[in-house]
Amino acid sequence: MLIRTMSGEIISSVEEWKKLSPPASKDIHWVDGRSAKELAKAWLRNGKAEVPFEINTILESHPLTRGLKVEYAIPEYETKLDGYGKGRKHDLFVLAKNNGENVVISIEAKADEPFGLTIRERLNSKNPKGSNIEKRIIELKEALFAKNDVGELRYQLLYGIGGTLIEAKNRNAKLAVFIVHEFLSSKTSPKKTRKNCSDLNQFVSSLVNTSIELNYGTLFGPIFVSGGSNISKEIPLLIGKVKTNLTL
Repeated sequence: MLIRTMSGEIISSVEEWKKLSPPASKDIHWVDGRSAKELAKAWLRNGKAEVPFEINTILESHPLTRGLKVEYAIPEYETKLDGYGKGRKHDLFVLAKNNGENVVISIEAKADEPFGLTIRERLNSKNPKGSNIEKRIIELKEALFAKNDVGELRYQLLYGIGGTLIEAKNRNAKLAVFIVHEFLSSKTSPKKTRKNCSDLNQFVSSLVNTSIELNYGTLFGPIFVSGGSNISKEIPLLIGKVKTNLTL
């Protein structure tokens, strides 16, 4: 496998990752123990691009992903969600093959950073004149959920999982996978990580209309969403989480 930029430049070190595909406000977020830098370190652990064992383990946990081969990964890859402006930037977009067919994987890296505003809070936020955020949220909600009362769910998860499914459709993939990779250390807050866990469980539970508690290292699904103009109801979705315990 290889790690590259959206324009095709090869990334072979943590330093090149920062230089060529930096996160927003890279000087703030590019710190040992925080998610952006730790994600890069995880995928370049032995001085070369390779899938972290945590990710391999969770992919092997499910029959739909068992044995797949990762072709390449792109940090900060942008998926256009609609015609309304900026798209969804995946912390790491991964394209894999399974029996010759595309599998789209989105990695969301977290230390103890929150999943941000709820959908309701995002709708009620002050937006620039001419913003289409309300249209975007309505379209994503209708495509993912059979029910309408999802205002307390996290917008970042709506945006992230929606973007994963849109990218899967764009690439004619047979499967979409969304994985949260947590990087835990003495510097992360257990309270904040528990909140993230609760928010993720709540989101997945709303997708399937039953109470779900995700376990580390195991993919849940397949989930079939309602579908919409940019999201196919035919593409199965798997969701899971892994963790890396850091020594800092």
